[in-house]
Amino acid sequence: MEVLAVYECLKFRQPSGKPVCFIEDASENIAAFIMSVEDFKSYAFITESDEVKLFSMGNYLDLVFNQEDLPRLQAAIIPMQMFEKEIPEVKYVEENIIYDMFQPM
Repeated sequence: MEVLAVYECLKFRQPSGKPVCFIEDASENIAAFIMSVEDFKSYAFITESDEVKLFSMGNYLDLVFNQEDLPRLQAAIIPMQMFEKEIPEVKYVEENIIYDMFQPM
């Protein structure tokens, strides 16, 4: 299971502090998270390898770094934005599971 750390951006495209949560890295799950937050907040989605996957601005995709991800994310989020599809429940990952994944063997 791939996991994303989600950071609030208090300044334009600048992740701040600690992650607000961890979510499963799946297009529909990312779209559900973006659509379920306040429309005035921006977020950075950071991979397990500490790379920025994308930024959101309000209930929209802002900057998606991997252009192969963009069509999948658009296909997931646009029907939710157009009220053609109900927003599914976000699949969060508990923080203790994250830290257990990175413990040395």
